[in-house]
Amino acid sequence: MLVELTAWGNAAPAALRERLDPTIIALTAATQRDGTPSVPATGPAGAIPAPPADASPAVRGELLFLLGAAHELAGARLEAVTTWSDLVERWGQHDRASEAAARAVAAAQMMFADADRGDSRAARDALIRAGRLLRDRTPDSPAARHVQYFIALALERNQQLEEAAHEYAAVAADVPYALQAALGQARCLRAALQQAAALGTLNEAEIRKLADRAMQSARAADSQARQLDLGTASDTQRRARRRDHAAARGAAEPGRHR
Repeated sequence: MLVELTAWGNAAPAALRERLDPTIIALTAATQRDGTPSVPATGPAGAIPAPPADASPAVRGELLFLLGAAHELAGARLEAVTTWSDLVERWGQHDRASEAAARAVAAAQMMFADADRGDSRAARDALIRAGRLLRDRTPDSPAARHVQYFIALALERNQQLEEAAHEYAAVAADVPYALQAALGQARCLRAALQQAAALGTLNEAEIRKLADRAMQSARAADSQARQLDLGTASDTQRRARRRDHAAARGAAEPGRHR
């Protein structure tokens, strides 16, 4: 069936959506917990039978994987990411789980980068969920190391500041986003400090502890930026790095946290 879904993807966009919709409906019905479809299970490939009520996790996992593929081919990335993430969470031992985790992250990152959809809370939450699932399964894989920065960035955009700072701190030092992550950690801790001071949500000791963390992270980011070889950078890169330095130094100034 996956081969058939891929073949349908070569159709014209309008025709593709028209032909995939019945399949998505049928596969959704087939993955219900009780195994009883609420709509006729018909689609472009013919009848898609629902599994019996006692269907094994292997059968349900396969149906979830195919449903995610159908959603992706139809252009419904959020539904694809959600479906593949459900598969990984429910049946992590399924032989499709690793592929589902990787495809969920790839689709989530494409959605996050989309100017029209990347700013939605749903898209950010889907990326955070998919990224963490992939990281838990294969923490040392290139994809998991790459997505770590974007987990943090999505959390920051959600205004989950301390959680974002924690995720920024977990970005590996040898990935392309290492400096941005260091600056992001300092930025989030500084914003969290300002927010706590304005709202009075922390006592004096907690404020001092958070201020210490903010200053330490900002100084670390400034030090990391200074270690870059500015001599080989272009004028544009040098200007950008000078802005990074200024941002890190500004976040490290104690007077700015009061």
